[in-house]
Amino acid sequence: MSKEYNVCRHYDTLHREQFDALSGKIRDEKVQQLKALEDTAYCAVFIRGIDGELNVSEELLNILPMKGTTTGHDIFHELQGCIDRSRLPWDTLVSVATDGAPAMSSEKVGVVGLLKEKESSFVCQVLL
Repeated sequence: MSKEYNVCRHYDTLHREQFDALSGKIRDEKVQQLKALEDTAYCAVFIRGIDGELNVSEELLNILPMKGTTTGHDIFHELQGCIDRSRLPWDTLVSVATDGAPAMSSEKVGVVGLLKEKESSFVCQVLL
């Protein structure tokens, strides 16, 4: 299902009457806000943990908006901020799943390579 379809469906079901009631400058501002959403990539950060009794849990930690470019450095910077704000210890990072894009998996300038630089104990095998 495409992002455009979801946005249109959301608009049609929840906002059409409210938006149609707006006029002039306010309406133009709302249109610009909606267009800004289309130009933003997002990075979903999930965490998985195992407790002392080997129960596995997984949850969505955050969805990071990637304004502008999405280089390995850009993604890593946002990911680093997310992990630091959540007060997760870096030395417990065990693995990373990526889509295989160079910005994620490159050993030199991708997120995986930058993670290895940050945490020398991090071992990552990239599987495509």
